[in-house]
Formats: sequence, C-alpha cells, structure tokens
Amino acid sequence: MDTDFWHRRWQRREIGFHNDEVHHFLQRFFPQLNLPQGAKVLVPLCGKSHDLLWLCEQGYQVVGVELSQQAVEEFCQENRLQPEIRAVDGFRCYQFERLSIYCGDFFALSEKQTGRVDAVYDRGSLVALPPKMREDYVRQLRQLLKTGNQMLCISYDFDQQQRPGPPFSVPQADLTELFADWCTLEKIHSESTLDRHQMLQAAEVQALQEEVYRLRIA
Repeated sequence: MDTDFWHRRWQRREIGFHNDEVHHFLQRFFPQLNLPQGAKVLVPLCGKSHDLLWLCEQGYQVVGVELSQQAVEEFCQENRLQPEIRAVDGFRCYQFERLSIYCGDFFALSEKQTGRVDAVYDRGSLVALPPKMREDYVRQLRQLLKTGNQMLCISYDFDQQQRPGPPFSVPQADLTELFADWCTLEKIHSESTLDRHQMLQAAEVQALQEEVYRLRIA
C-alpha cells in the first residue's frame, strides 16, 4: 500500500470518500446477511466512518482497520469517545466497548489481531485500490475468512477514462474475476447515484452505478 499517498490525503483534507452519514445501503442491505447478535464484522480501510458505530448499535462486535492515525483520532474526537489505546503486534489498537480499531497496514493484519471473523463490510476498500492491489487485498481477505463467512461489498461502475482513480470503477466482471473461485457472488442492488458524489461530478463523470454485492465464502 502507498502509505504516503493516503497520509497526504488526510493531511490535505482530500477525503471526499468520507461520508458524514451512515451509508444508506449499509442500513438497507446489511440485515440481509442475517448475522446473529454478537457476530464479529471486519471493516477494512474504515477511515472515520459512522458506519462503524451503526454496526455496533446493531449488536455486532466490530473490528476496523485504518492506516491513518489522524483518521482514527478524528473519529474519537468527533464521536466524543475515550478509547483504551495499546500496542498490539505493530498496530496501535483503539478499544471501545464493542469496537476495536487497529491503526496500521491492513496487509499486515492477521487472525491474531482479528480473532474469529463472521463477516466483512466493504464500502470503499476495493474501489480505493488499483487493480494489482485489489488482488493483494482479496488474498489478504482469503487468509482471514473461513467457509460460511459473508461479505457485503459496495462497488462503483463508471467510465474510468472520465476520471482516474481513486475511487476506481470495479464492475461486476472484475469482482467475479477476484472472488468467483472461492466465493458465491450475488448482485443484490444497483442504483444510479452520481448526484450523491460531488467529487465525481466535479470530474465530469457522466454516469455512475453504485452496486451492492453479497458474497459467501464457499
């Protein structure tokens, strides 16, 4: 991962990817995973997303992973949270009641930190990564997940020539290539959402489909 690139994005406040509200697709579609109370949900590249707290409010144990310490500290400040902070195997772990945020490189994460994981929520991880890094990302997920685990993935489909990433367009064909040999992949929703993405509008992207996928590890 190009750590300097992402640190600069946060330092320069180039965080158009951050959503000030809980993602409406998370609220609408995550319940379809039918996870039991207390299930553990992994949220890679979580930033300071409000989605983390929503997942906790549903009764899940949540493990977020974020490279930027600035993002994690802003999450704590903006939500008036007082975490217990400790060093864990090269990560800085911010511990709340039902939420652990590991500050460090997602690609260095292991089951030693996460423990048993039941599901993954990916709102902006795949679309943040160029093609080569997506392969590494999926390889890392494969090491952390077990048969029967599920994943809710929100992806974008737009003309990449109209705007270089990130975010990147990751259409269904690309997702199938990444996941089909070890997951079942089901598109459960597709919606035109360009009006909600000012950064892409400013880049004169003409059309954007935001798509929701449910995956299950076979």
